[in-house]
Amino acid sequence: MPYARASLDTAFMALSVFAAAFDASNGERWCGTGGRQSWTSQQHHIARAGGWLGLCGGLRERAAEELGLALHEHVSAALRFSQVGYRARGEAVVTVLKLLEGGEALWPRLLRIGHALGLCGRGYQVGGHRELRPLFR
Repeated sequence: MPYARASLDTAFMALSVFAAAFDASNGERWCGTGGRQSWTSQQHHIARAGGWLGLCGGLRERAAEELGLALHEHVSAALRFSQVGYRARGEAVVTVLKLLEGGEALWPRLLRIGHALGLCGRGYQVGGHRELRPLFR
């Protein structure tokens, strides 16, 4: 997993759970009937990405704090995410990801919020002498 500052248009991002949101924000609806590229899997991935960023559920303030975003920016994206259309929901996810771009490395921040919201365990990085170093405290 790359830890350098990453641009959101990298191929690596396209292989992540956020790919569904990027496609939806561009109006691209997955139209396959099964597997990874189906309409239902796109909806599922968008919902999962929104949950990971704290756009739904009762932890919005904590999510905004953990991501280092202004609360009004996060709440605005959360309101957009609560809309019915897949495109609006995808745009909300992409908006938050773009707000994160250019600052601290993206993937450690996403791991930190996932840990804070109880979605994953603590993230570690392997050091030069194969020692594990926590990505966050």
